[in-house]
Amino acid sequence: MPKRHCILFFFVFFLSLFLASRSALHERVFLYVLHQIESEALEPVKKDELLAGAFVGMVQTAPDYPYTSWLPLKEKIEYEGELQGKIGGIGIFHLRKELPSGEFSFIPLPATPASKAGLQYGDRIVKVDNTDVSKYPIMEILGLLRGDQGTSVSLSIRRPGSKELKNIKIVRDTIQQEIICGDYRNPDGSWNFTLEDDPSIGYIKITQFADLTVPLFDLAVNSIVKKEAKGIILDFRGNPGGFLPAAAGICDYFLPAGSKIVTTRRRDGSVKREFFASAKKKVDLPLVVLIDEGSASASEIVSACLQDYKRAAIVGSRSYGKGTVQELFPLPCGMGLLRLTDASFWRPSGVPLHRFHNSKDSDPWGVHPDPNNEIPLSEFQSIVLRWIQDLRGSLDADQAKLAIANVLKEMESFRKRVQSAKTKIELKKIYQDFGLPYSEEQNPESESKTDQKKTFELPDLKLEGKDPRFDPQLDRAIQVLKNQ
Repeated sequence: MPKRHCILFFFVFFLSLFLASRSALHERVFLYVLHQIESEALEPVKKDELLAGAFVGMVQTAPDYPYTSWLPLKEKIEYEGELQGKIGGIGIFHLRKELPSGEFSFIPLPATPASKAGLQYGDRIVKVDNTDVSKYPIMEILGLLRGDQGTSVSLSIRRPGSKELKNIKIVRDTIQQEIICGDYRNPDGSWNFTLEDDPSIGYIKITQFADLTVPLFDLAVNSIVKKEAKGIILDFRGNPGGFLPAAAGICDYFLPAGSKIVTTRRRDGSVKREFFASAKKKVDLPLVVLIDEGSASASEIVSACLQDYKRAAIVGSRSYGKGTVQELFPLPCGMGLLRLTDASFWRPSGVPLHRFHNSKDSDPWGVHPDPNNEIPLSEFQSIVLRWIQDLRGSLDADQAKLAIANVLKEMESFRKRVQSAKTKIELKKIYQDFGLPYSEEQNPESESKTDQKKTFELPDLKLEGKDPRFDPQLDRAIQVLKNQ
């Protein structure tokens, strides 16, 4: 349709969606400001750019921003891919800046463009498309490595013990995140879904709730049942959530038909939707669920549901408290996607899961571990734990021991640098160098020495023998399961 008709149609849609409850005066003021800037500003600006700025401003005032957000067309496509655990790239992870060289270490994922091109653990990235990586933080280098399927990127690699650079051209592909993981890999690269130290216990780590989660979970559960395991541990630690139907699908394996799984409610308290267990074949094995501060949304739905019905013991630390539903509204004229929070999750027991912006720690949000099953870890210990899990699942035993030893050296360096930081800017750069999330609330000057010691206490690992493991939460889950 003509451009002016498209814009007119958009305004009708826009105003009906956002300003239905506003007076006609507010609508006229909005259009007046838009018109004045477009027609009278000293430097010209396009109407689409003005609208994009208005969208950003509106969603940033939402109490649950960034869950309520506006996504331009390109980000919309990337977001839809991320919901399915798909990213365009070469297939490397655990990207870390090596100091003082500034080169980047990494681990190539099996059967990805990186591994097929000959990249291996121990290599260092020196340049990406002739850009010297030492001058940039990790997120910017990740941006250079990622891209659409079929595009290419050139890397300059330094092999261990060599001063020569090897140039490798890699064609990007769509990388599917591993949604369902086991405790360790079989020789053929597949996951083994029983514990290495105790094959009588099944172990399934769910990293995301997507379309593939339930069918892949079904394969893992069947593998555990065939091995006649005595119980199952479900690991939701660090799981940010995903699709609500996938969460209901996991609960379906463990609850009697007709059991209420979750309710979604609008802001006036009215029920938007309810989910119930079906009559499908059930798994009756004893169950323990692992959660932590990174367990959010769909992972909290499953944990809360199984806890309310006393179907599973909950072990770990309190979950994140992200109990909201985001509805997706495609905007006309190619203006992207509005992701709007319009409902919240409620447990079968009638208790809300969401931590609202004014919620207190004493309020009933999120999921608490069962009594005596709370095993808190410091931020530092949680980082080391996640890295060790990644390394054990991606490398063979000898490589894993070497990689974990290097991680401990890195974290000791990280600890010393953070404790010597004097400003937030300096602190933020340290976190960026190590590829770790940084919160503006972190300030070394406000922490007591006791807090620092607790936050940066390195786990005691013995690197002799088989792959080292640091996981007191899993240890507790195993103990609980055996007691059952």
